[in-house]
Amino acid sequence: MPIDKVTLEILKNHTRAAAESMAYTLYRTAHSTFVKETEDFTTGLTTPEGETFATPTELGATWFVGLNYGRAIAMIDDYRPGDIAMTNDPYSGFVSTHSPDMHIWKPIFHEGEIVAFSVGHIHNTDVGGAVPASLSRTLSEIHQEGVRIPPVKILRRGRSTARCSTSSSPMSARPTRTGAT
Repeated sequence: MPIDKVTLEILKNHTRAAAESMAYTLYRTAHSTFVKETEDFTTGLTTPEGETFATPTELGATWFVGLNYGRAIAMIDDYRPGDIAMTNDPYSGFVSTHSPDMHIWKPIFHEGEIVAFSVGHIHNTDVGGAVPASLSRTLSEIHQEGVRIPPVKILRRGRSTARCSTSSSPMSARPTRTGAT
């Protein structure tokens, strides 16, 4: 179905406004120096195939335009409402440039069909690499940058897929003082 120029411009402005709103929300709620001071983050909307069609123009990383999430999206089977996936692995899905870049995406449904994905990227301070911030010219292998997470669902139908226990935390093993005032 052809779309006239006026309707196309209206749709462009509405989707860009949604991406801008996502970026401002991320900026206002983040606790990361990379977000607050360097604006090394972005948000956007993609087609069901992963082609970016809306990104903020006022806030965040401007290189995001044209980034294709298609390969990363395809590495996850069976999207449902409430699912959220992420990756930071430059060699799985090809959306991250290095391990500190975390990418996250969520399907948007209309009448049971995926019509778009909301996507986001944030540069993390450290992902367990050989040096602080996981960035150094001395690193010669991707494994030295830190943990690599291939595309994986972190929420399935709105529920966490993580399997961890706080009982193994060093804090939980500390004795408590009784009778302290």
